[in-house]
Formats: sequence, structure tokens, C-alpha cells
Amino acid sequence: MYPITKNDIYINAGVLLLNLKNLRADNVNKSWINLAEKESFPFHDQDIINLTCKGKIVFLPPEYNFATDNAKIIHFANNKPWVHYPGNLKFAEL
Repeated sequence: MYPITKNDIYINAGVLLLNLKNLRADNVNKSWINLAEKESFPFHDQDIINLTCKGKIVFLPPEYNFATDNAKIIHFANNKPWVHYPGNLKFAEL
């Protein structure tokens, strides 16, 4: 339905800043619910967001989603470092 190709820029849903006014005006919530009910995606909400917002995504600077020295938000996915790598991973103590 909405193909994601290897050439597409793909965002993760760990840190999102959403323009709710535009999302409501475009009735994106109906597309999200429809896709979630009818399709199966490997990365669930993340895939649906990438598919329905394709071409409308603006990227935040890296310090809002990666553990850089100037990090504003630190987002750890899957294996949480405080459980699996205590003291061995940058910012794990946080």
C-alpha cells in the first residue's frame, strides 16, 4: 500500500515532535488506525508513521535522539544500558 524502500529516509519513533494541528487537518489518525487494523508491520507504529508522513518529515538535530556529548534527550531502545551494560556505555548511569 505505502511502500518503504531502501532509498527512503526512515525515522525512528523514539523521539518525536509532532505538528498536531497539521496531523488533525490531514486526518492522519484515521490512516494510522486503518493501517494498524488491516496491516502487519515489523516496526508497528514506527512503520506507520514513516509511511503516512513520507515527504513531510523534518529532522531534529542529532543531540535530540543520540548520545552525543551535547545530548538534549537520551533515548535508549531495546536493551536498556542500565540493565545490560551498567557502567560500560556512555550515559548508562543516567
